[in-house]
Amino acid sequence: MRIKLRTLVIVWVLLFALTLWAFVDSLSASITRPLIPKSELKWSSYHAYHSLLYWDGDKVTYSAKKLRITLKACIGNKKWAKKMVKKLHLMRYPVKKRVAKIYEYIIDEYEYDSDYEWLEQARKKGRANCSAFADLFYALCKASKVPVRYIMGWTNDGESQGWHCWNRVKIKKKWYWIDCTWGHWLSRKLWRTHSRIIEEW
Repeated sequence: MRIKLRTLVIVWVLLFALTLWAFVDSLSASITRPLIPKSELKWSSYHAYHSLLYWDGDKVTYSAKKLRITLKACIGNKKWAKKMVKKLHLMRYPVKKRVAKIYEYIIDEYEYDSDYEWLEQARKKGRANCSAFADLFYALCKASKVPVRYIMGWTNDGESQGWHCWNRVKIKKKWYWIDCTWGHWLSRKLWRTHSRIIEEW
């Protein structure tokens, strides 16, 4: 009887653990996303965050394994960004000068390469595509307390068109567009080549 009872308890514990894991592994994005701005996930690559998601019918869910991997990357990104703020002495400058220093650092130190789309890859390899350029700018602005947004949209330069990523930054209560990939400096108006904003992060 004792053996049967022990077996039942073990089975019950295992079933409970599996149920709990399944629940965690399928958390609804609609529930968890509002918590993202206050979490370490804001230090992730924008695309790394979206890679956490996968479609399950009509519901978007998180993979617990991907969440753990991304959180680990976020911690590394946060440490790197804060280290760069100190190295570049960004907090010595007013906001506009801070933005200029970040912009100059990124375009001087990183080379465009379509194969490098993650912030984690870019900061280690010195290569980045448009999404990684926007992530680099986003992370450094965030670490130096500059209000910033990540923009994903559509571009058309007359010869080619496709999705593209750039940023918005707030200086003295006004928002400006900035694109480190294409070398576009601060602008109050969105450039003609940039349109159809899909998402703002």
